[in-house]
Amino acid sequence: MSTPPSLQIEKLMAILMAQGIGLHPSELHGTLVGIISGGVEQTADVWQPLLIELCHDDVPFPSSVQSVLNDLYQDTLNCLDDFEFGFTLLLPEEEETLTARVDALFLWVNNFLSALAIAQPKLNKSSEKIQEYIKLLSNIFSDGADVSDDDDSESAYFELVDFVREAAMNCYSEFAPEVMVDDGTSSGVLH
Repeated sequence: MSTPPSLQIEKLMAILMAQGIGLHPSELHGTLVGIISGGVEQTADVWQPLLIELCHDDVPFPSSVQSVLNDLYQDTLNCLDDFEFGFTLLLPEEEETLTARVDALFLWVNNFLSALAIAQPKLNKSSEKIQEYIKLLSNIFSDGADVSDDDDSESAYFELVDFVREAAMNCYSEFAPEVMVDDGTSSGVLH
């Protein structure tokens, strides 16, 4: 069973702060999902160095942080592999201001797009559907947003979160490496 996003973000924020690492959990999660969705081989010796390069200037994370990131990676991969787990973006909960949640969403998307572009060298040759997702995400999130705390803005925020989630899941479906079954044949991407 996957860890609820509220517990993940609180745990990750606390450990990052304790280690003096100035990253928002949404940045890390967006990067992880971009790496996973980009089709990077799902082994620690491949995804961890890429995450470290993109988020921590090639400086390895302290072991306490890496342990939490390993759990987050596995949790995220499980949720993307099996839609019943309910993949969600790692964003602040509704108790936070709308401005804080929108800012975190911008961080998530920008890091997702950057990681996806690096992890998937053939992104420009992807399906028309994926290219449209990337184009829309890039356009929507290229500038900061003016946010007001009203019902319309709240509703628009949730629509954006759903759209981003859908885009990430579709990228994963298109680019994730095929999983080999015991007899050595390809089973396709597990969903």
